[in-house]
Amino acid sequence: MKVAIYTRVSTSMQVENGVSLDAQKQKLIEYCKSNNYDYELFEDARNKW
Repeated sequence: MKVAIYTRVSTSMQVENGVSLDAQKQKLIEYCKSNNYDYELFEDARNKW
């Protein structure tokens, strides 16, 4: 199965509380790998803190 990974951060508070773009990406890629999913990554970095 192929899935899309979409990461986005809209506030600095999200970054401070562990939901940065990198943290989201890492968790979702690990999930995909553990479930044998192929994935494509989409990142909304307009407001990258």
